[in-house]
Parts: sequence; structure tokens; C-alpha cells
Amino acid sequence: MLKKCDIFSLLQEQANAWLSHTIATLNNTKQQLTGKTSNELLDDEKGALGAAPERLLCYEQVPLRVDKYATVSYKTNRYSVPDHLVGAFVDAKIMSHNLWFYHDNRKVAMHQRR
Repeated sequence: MLKKCDIFSLLQEQANAWLSHTIATLNNTKQQLTGKTSNELLDDEKGALGAAPERLLCYEQVPLRVDKYATVSYKTNRYSVPDHLVGAFVDAKIMSHNLWFYHDNRKVAMHQRR
């Protein structure tokens, strides 16, 4: 008798095989307008494609004041920054897993989000 995880793995393999076959069939079907397949059109356009741009970062930027303990507070957590910034404002770039702290457009600290 198969375990549930084995049954799921088998179903996942079958679904992926079906999906790959369906995609290959669709991409190799000639289009009415051009008389070419999607794969042929892609091959024609590859020469015109440029290099991919740099990865776009998604973040929220918030100014935070450095307290007398050289930390900043964000959403009930405290993060340390260099002590020469006590009393100054730093720009925090808050991402899903990291926080980057900048002062005068220079990165001064980086922490994993808690």
C-alpha cells in the first residue's frame, strides 16, 4: 500500500508530465495569423532581445531616528547601527527578509528581519 506522500509525488509527476506535453503541443502548433509556431516566433525575436535588467528590489523606505543606545526601532524590534549616528536619522529600506540602513546614501548596517 502506498503512503499519502508517495501518492502525492506520483500525482505530481503525472501532472507535470501532462503539463509539459500540453505546453509542447501548444508551442509547436502553427498560428493562423503568422503561419509560424510560438517556438519559431521566439527564435526570430531572440536576436532583438537585450540583456535582462538588474533585479528590481521591492522595499518600503522609512526614516528612523537613532537612539542613545545606537539602535533604531521598527515594528517593536530594535536594530543596531554604528554608534557615531546617535541622534541622527537613518533611512531604513525594509524588505521581506532584510533591513538595510543608510546614512547620507551609504549603507551603514544590514540585519535580517525578526
